[in-house]
Amino acid sequence: MRLISILSGMFIVAVLAVGFTLSLVSIIYAQAPEAVFAPGVGFALLGAILLCVVGSIASSYRGTVILPQDVTVVLIAVGAGQIAAEWQGEPAAMFPTIVALIVVCTVVGGLLTLTIGTLRLGYLVRFMPYPVIAGFLASGGYMLVMGALTILTGQTMSIWSVATLFDPGQPARWVPWFAAALAMILLARARPTDLLLPGALLLGTAAFYGALALLRIPLGEAQQAGLLIGPFEAENFASAFTAVAAAPVDWSAVAGQATTIAAVACLTVLGTLLHATGLEQIIGREVDIDRELRGTGAANLAAVAGGGLPGYTYMSVTMLAVRFRLPSVLPAAAILLGCAITFLFGADFLSYVPAGLAGLIIAFLGFDLMLQYLVDQWRRMLPHEFAIVVMILLVAAMLGFLQALAFGLLAAFLIFIVSYARRDVVRLRSVASTRRSRVERSDAENEVLRQAGARTAILELSGYLFFGTANRLRERIRQELLAEPVPERIIVDFSRVDGLDTSAAYSLAKIVEDARRREVGLMFTGLAPAVEAQYLRTTAVDARPVLRADLDTALQELETELLEGRATDSNEAFELAEALSRAPGRAVRRIVLAPGEELVEKGGSSSDLSILLAGQLRAEIDGTDGTRQTVARFRPGALVGEIAHYASVERTAWLIADEPSEVLTVDPERLGSTAPDLAHRLDREAARSLARRVMRLTQLLRAAGI
Repeated sequence: MRLISILSGMFIVAVLAVGFTLSLVSIIYAQAPEAVFAPGVGFALLGAILLCVVGSIASSYRGTVILPQDVTVVLIAVGAGQIAAEWQGEPAAMFPTIVALIVVCTVVGGLLTLTIGTLRLGYLVRFMPYPVIAGFLASGGYMLVMGALTILTGQTMSIWSVATLFDPGQPARWVPWFAAALAMILLARARPTDLLLPGALLLGTAAFYGALALLRIPLGEAQQAGLLIGPFEAENFASAFTAVAAAPVDWSAVAGQATTIAAVACLTVLGTLLHATGLEQIIGREVDIDRELRGTGAANLAAVAGGGLPGYTYMSVTMLAVRFRLPSVLPAAAILLGCAITFLFGADFLSYVPAGLAGLIIAFLGFDLMLQYLVDQWRRMLPHEFAIVVMILLVAAMLGFLQALAFGLLAAFLIFIVSYARRDVVRLRSVASTRRSRVERSDAENEVLRQAGARTAILELSGYLFFGTANRLRERIRQELLAEPVPERIIVDFSRVDGLDTSAAYSLAKIVEDARRREVGLMFTGLAPAVEAQYLRTTAVDARPVLRADLDTALQELETELLEGRATDSNEAFELAEALSRAPGRAVRRIVLAPGEELVEKGGSSSDLSILLAGQLRAEIDGTDGTRQTVARFRPGALVGEIAHYASVERTAWLIADEPSEVLTVDPERLGSTAPDLAHRLDREAARSLARRVMRLTQLLRAAGI
């Protein structure tokens, strides 16, 4: 039973692959003579073999089926149609030029896909808004429906020529096949089954020949009316190699389709990325997106050797292979056998295949895309998002797919600008009362800063500044300037800003003017070298505020300025230090440090508390680059060591003297045994110090909305 299942699955996969490939070829050569169509089939079959085999080997999942794709083929058909419309010579002589267009599209698409995968840029697809992607795919569905009508009616169809569908004799050519395609769509949605397409092909063929018998139409008359794919003059499709050499390539005509070539390449990349995501859902595990890009690129470049069409993962056939549990490369092997047999021996057989079957498959695929990305999405999307999908589809219908592609890219650009401009670049708004420098000060100084720092606003930014976000920043600072009471200073920190453009620099100059008009001090901090260079290059000297290297430097300057001339002598820590210095026993030590001398070593087990009496200390930790980084500085009156004392953990940083310093160090356990009252007082002071830090941190978190 397992062997029968595998053989059945391989047969169905091969039939579908050959059927899809022939249907896509029919779109390109829908109105071409048999002398052009037959060699085109030959190249498409050879290309499909190379696509599938190389793609299966190079992909992260060996069961991946890569085949020519409908959306890209529709674009190539448009380009081929334009070449045919301007062709001056014999129709059969344009075949090499059409093949050259196909090969160039496949080469450029393969190289672009391979390059993006090699550079590991697959994540870029995440930047494309989903409404734009849905619009592209819905437009592709529309183009497929028009392609199906072209195949069935024998004349180029567009939205402007729909009326000709009802000319005498035309409804009989397309209505039955379109009705069958719609019935397939309804059945696929009501009761999905892997046998739908194979069954439809068999039933469609049977119904076609039944209709011929019922109407008593001979096969010869049906062939002359274009109701059958054939007849073909040759027994096989090897004539492709002689046909392509029958006339020179008109490279100027190929170059004239540069936009088509670029669009096909972009859609090859986009389709690969989208279908790689779908492949993950089918097989139930993640795939390497960049490897899928490289594999698809390599497969397309290999297909060039056979003159094949561009392609990427064909989801329906891959899903069918997974459901039949075809192991490893068997799907690719089945397609190789099917396409090879058709190439070598299938000309006579295909001569009797109804041409409407190609239209049936193409119409089914087109309706499926339009339903999936248009009808199914209107309830899931916001109104303005769905409007973008509809607009892209309308542009494709009225102006063409390339114009729709340009419109979609413009829509993606506008969506990004509008969405990003609405983002608030102010990551955190605080005041100097709560946002302190890394300098730990005495209680008296902290109280002064708490009162005096309330009129200094601090805005910390993040992201990229361009004309949209910079204008929003200007409005935000204008609100600060109009507040009551008017702030004395505004500090704007750019340390998390990635960059700015010329328009943003102009808006920053306007912010400086606004601040000067209100007589408010303005300071910019933390500009990265590249950002600062761009800002200085585009801003006049008189339009610049005070600049500082980082926010901490600015806050230290501000705190020094606020403390100048203010009485800060009263400090409970100094009073406690004086009392501790008279404590009995050896619980208290007075230590004098020279510049650069360590008071505490990181990782030490000491739980001593220290009060800085004079000088300045700094706390250092190991940075991510292996060097030490200063995370705090301590001024006289500061209490040091509370965390290690209360948490009973190792010391988390080195404490080093910046300048000649004097420290009073206390062993709390010894002090508790010799002077319990002093120990209690020290414990209360340490708890208060920690509580004040927690209060400031809580206020900052509240300001950040956390």
